Amino acid sequence: MEITTRPVRAGGLASAFTIATVTVLSQIPSASAAPPERGVIADEFHDTVDDFCGVEGLTVTSDVTIAGAYSVKVHQPSDPAYYAEHFTVDQVVTNPETGLSTEVFGRSLSKDVVIRQEGNILTITSLTTGNSSLYGPDGQLLAKRSGQLRFVAVIDNGGTPDNPDDDVELSFELIKATGPNDNYCDFAPLLLG
Repeated sequence: MEITTRPVRAGGLASAFTIATVTVLSQIPSASAAPPERGVIADEFHDTVDDFCGVEGLTVTSDVTIAGAYSVKVHQPSDPAYYAEHFTVDQVVTNPETGLSTEVFGRSLSKDVVIRQEGNILTITSLTTGNSSLYGPDGQLLAKRSGQLRFVAVIDNGGTPDNPDDDVELSFELIKATGPNDNYCDFAPLLLG
């Protein structure tokens, strides 16, 4: 079985912890459900962002570290695989001109809740919960986000459930968002010094 994930990341501090994972699934043909596949998530990104958070002339560097784990399991022998992950995200945004930095630390849990299959079409309802905190240049807590997101992705497996290379995402829709979400960009001017 091969599972392919594609992290989708928007730039900037406001979305540092908002990493949606679109899972392209394959079926495991077997007489019984297999034990879960487990693995490690580890990645780092370094970006330069111009006009950060819409502040004209504010260019920052963004260093992101992601660490976590995932599992893939089949509930019934003929069912598609269900994906789950949990991870932490640490993002440090620095203004190279002033040397001032802010940091966002977040935790997230994502999992496929319901998968419906009609022929080649998979409709996947996923849940993501989590929280994050923004810390200022002096280490003081400035803002928080927490809550949950529910997404529905529709995938055409191309008639080859064991080959995710030909899968096509037909749609991806946010269906629910809850929780307080401070706007981290409100604190971007702190980086100006």
